Amino acid sequence: MNRSLCFTLIEVLVAAMILFMVVSTALMSYQTALKGSVSAGNFLEMAQVIDPARKHIKEQLNDELNSSNESQYQGSFAVAGVEVSWQAKRIKAAAPPERFDPDELTFSQYKDRFFLYQVELTLTHQKLSRTFSYDELIWLERVEVAS
Repeated sequence: MNRSLCFTLIEVLVAAMILFMVVSTALMSYQTALKGSVSAGNFLEMAQVIDPARKHIKEQLNDELNSSNESQYQGSFAVAGVEVSWQAKRIKAAAPPERFDPDELTFSQYKDRFFLYQVELTLTHQKLSRTFSYDELIWLERVEVAS
């Protein structure tokens, strides 16, 4: 028999099918990587404000605590296009340790000065919203002796 050097129709179809599968797999991988890249970029834009937001919240808690002694605080503000809302709940309060007064031969006891708060921080940027939780230690500026 005399065999020609051309490809048969079935060989061409099989090769085309393999090529189509490779191209479609590569395209799906590219789309997934692109979505992941956009999502990571949005998260990084949002995450870069965590440190300034924590500092702002600590300042607000400190100001509020020194003006009023509440057990819960909340607030919201915006940093670099990211909406920040927070709630702080007091989980522990403590006084400085007793101090011995050698002139009066007694121990001085103090009022609560140190306060530990559980802070729930919610960051919202575009359609992405993340909630973070952390503890923040705040203290009064002056020590008061308990009566």
